[in-house]
This record gives sequence, C-alpha cells and structure tokens, in this order.
Amino acid sequence: MKTLSMFSYFGGKAKLAPLICDLIDYKNTDTYIEMFGGACRVLLNKARHDLEIYNDSSAGLCAFVSMMSNQDTAHELIARLYETEYSQEQFDWALDIRNKVDDNIGAQISDELMRFFKYVAQKKKKCLHYQLNPEERAKAEYILEKWKKFRVHYDLFHAIRDAYELQSQDTQSSSGHEEQGENKKEDFWDYVRGLLQSENETERLEAWKYAADLIRGKNGIEYLDVWDYVTDRPQAEIYGISEIDLAVATYVVYAQSRDAMGKYWTSYKYKSQEAYYRQIDRLYDVADRLEGVQVNQVDALDYCRDNACILSSPDVFCYADPSYLNGEKDLGCGVYKHPSDYKDHELFLDRVHNAKCKMIISNYDNELYNKYLRGWNKIEIPTKTSVGGKADNRRTEVLWYNYSI
Repeated sequence: MKTLSMFSYFGGKAKLAPLICDLIDYKNTDTYIEMFGGACRVLLNKARHDLEIYNDSSAGLCAFVSMMSNQDTAHELIARLYETEYSQEQFDWALDIRNKVDDNIGAQISDELMRFFKYVAQKKKKCLHYQLNPEERAKAEYILEKWKKFRVHYDLFHAIRDAYELQSQDTQSSSGHEEQGENKKEDFWDYVRGLLQSENETERLEAWKYAADLIRGKNGIEYLDVWDYVTDRPQAEIYGISEIDLAVATYVVYAQSRDAMGKYWTSYKYKSQEAYYRQIDRLYDVADRLEGVQVNQVDALDYCRDNACILSSPDVFCYADPSYLNGEKDLGCGVYKHPSDYKDHELFLDRVHNAKCKMIISNYDNELYNKYLRGWNKIEIPTKTSVGGKADNRRTEVLWYNYSI
C-alpha cells in the first residue's frame, strides 16, 4: 500500500505515521479528529472512520484540505497546480499570497528585517564607513513599509476583537436591533476591508476612527459583534483572495520550501520540473482519500474548549500532534501560524489529560507532558531530525495514549 502525502511539512510525522495508524482503536470508535491537522499524514494513511474531521488554525492549510475533500474542487485545484512551476519567482508569488492571510506574517517580516540587518552588519565589519547603495536603501525602505502595513492590519483587527469580546461578556444585543445590526455589519465589512487595502495613510487612520466609533457605540448599535461576523467569513476574503488561489499558494510554499517550513525557497528539492509535476500527480490519490473529510479552522485549544463533549465521548478517537516542545522552548515558533509557548502546551494538557475519548498525543519526551500524562501508556522512539543539517539531531519522540490495545 502506497504512503500518501499532500506535501512535505515540518514536524509532519512522515516516519511515525505507520506506527500511529497501527495504534488507532478502529473497533471501538466511529469518529476520528485530527486536532493539529498540518499535512495530516496520519489521517491520509489510516483506515477510514464513519466521520473524519481535520482541524487546524491555518487558513491556507484548511483551504487546501477543504478543496481536496471534494472531488470537483480537488480536480480544479490540481489542474491549477499543473500551471505552476518550480522556481523562485513562483515561490515568491505564493509566499506573498499565503502571508497576507496566514502563517505568522509579523514573524516573516521581522525575519526578513533581521536578515537584512545581518547583511549590513557583515558589510560594516569589512568597512566601518560602509554606506547603503541606492538599491540596498530601497530594499530597506520596502521591508519597513511592509512592516508598517502589517501593523495597521494586525492592530486594527485585534483592537476590534478585544473590545467586542469584552463587551460580549456581559451584554447582549436587543431584539429590535437585529435587522439593523446585520445591515451595519455589511457596511462595516465593506468599509473597513477597503480601507485596510488603501495605500493612503489618511484612509487607514480613518479605519481606526471608524472602528473606535463602533466600539464606543456611536453608530446606532451599541453592541454590534463585528469580530464574530468577520471570522464567519473565509479568512482569505479579508484581502480579496479566492480560496483556490490560497490553496494553490499554500501547496507551492510547502512543496518548494527548504526543510518544508514554508519560509525559504530551495533549489535542491526537485532535480527537474518533471520531478515537481510528478509530485503533483500523486495528489489524485490524496483527493480520493480526503473525500468527505470535514474541515474546521480553529486553534486546537479553542477546539477543545468549544467541543468539550468530544473529549468525553468513548466512541471518538483524537490524534493530537502539538508543535515540538524541547524543555521549555517551543520549536514551532517562527514556523507555524499560531506559535505556542510553554503555557499553551500546559493549557492544552490540562484540558485533555482526563479525556474519556480514545486519544494519542505525540511530542518530544519532556517533563511537562510526562507530568500531565502520568498514567497514560507511553511508547518511546529514538529518532533524528534532518532540519538544517544539525549535528546535534538525536531526539526521543514519544506517543502517549490513554486506552488499552
């Protein structure tokens, strides 16, 4: 039986997937949920459940899996992928689209800034009085402008979200305002979406003012939950990007990137364009396997909180593959859309350690997981990481599971 893969993915469990698939309790469960979906290597290669759910916080990954789970859209997506090529230019196009809606945009731009600063520092080591040439100065200004635009987008939407979350804790909209509220939501969405894409600083500041007025209740509806309305829509619509464009961009970014991190293009991934297209050929089998899979886009912590009944259902099987924790350092920072910290791992473990559903959790062997999952069965697997060609690449991966085999 061939091993199925959407694309290479950092921490994608390529080596451990067969073992995890063998450990799953198929006999006593009818629902399967992959909480940290990623490239879903386990879901792709396990036997089918009656109901299968893919969950991830990444808009790009969810767009790709959603299109691949329907035969009509899957074939349309694959046809579009044959129109791409293996090149730096194609990768840069895809990265720009993906980064507009996904995968820790701020970290990407910050990383670009740091690389440029290191470049300048090396120049100054050779010549203390080195001055940027016009091309280098233009590049610096371009990166800084990207950062300014990102901050406007990020701060505006988070200000709206935070303010309305505070309001919604103790106040409900009155029934007489419901129809007016829907119209105001449409007005807000069209207005702010246009302003966020504006090159005019005055218009961007106007977006701030409009949002502030909404938050203070100066637009006729005192308790309008704009943020929930915004997040009900496909995330790509914020920037006018179609789902299929986002799905194509997501595939290109991971399929062509170094170490499958979706950050930097590599010329060593494929020996030829034909080899790149042969990888796309394999997506027809992936589409067959993903047919009918349900897709959710939400942070795994929120998924556990909002679907507590799942954790208490013995006929549900959950596989959770959080980002790697090495000591107190999360190795997914700078790679995933929502990088976790030590506290996030602890909150997740606190929610699932008493789960009644059947569950497998994978991570590196570490004190925090051993503390919360004491009493769970444990399998240790010595392994090596090939990321970055590190010399110190020996690790112990662990599978914790809470049921009898």
